[in-house]
Amino acid sequence: EEVKRILAPNGVVAVFGYSFPAILKYEEAHKILYQFYTVTLAPYWSKRRQLVRSHYSSISLPFEHKSRIYDLSISLQVTLDGLIGYVESTSAMQLMNTKDPGNTALKKLRQELVVAIGGDDAGEGFNPLLDIRAPLFMEIGMKRTE
Repeated sequence: EEVKRILAPNGVVAVFGYSFPAILKYEEAHKILYQFYTVTLAPYWSKRRQLVRSHYSSISLPFEHKSRIYDLSISLQVTLDGLIGYVESTSAMQLMNTKDPGNTALKKLRQELVVAIGGDDAGEGFNPLLDIRAPLFMEIGMKRTE
């Protein structure tokens, strides 16, 4: 209702998000990261996270002229340390670190990813460039002149 109230006539609004990112070319690394997100971090995700995981399917813009788009993705290259930094920045990881400041979950994740990608167990200085793809989803709506 708030978007109806503040959007000007003939105004357009887009609500978008992205799904779990895939590590391309390293299937085992992708499985490890997925397991970390869905199992290790599961107790720490906000209930609101379900809105993103469901691609906002329970939300519908209150306009006659609207469209949902699911066939987009964003592709990028990121270093292993960049990926670990992204995971560290998630709200679930932040909450885990607050509740259990001495946890080694992120360090263990990095070690497992290093091995899956082809580095040695120590992983010192191993920081390859990874191809990542994340599916995008959005709903676009237009408020017609009243």
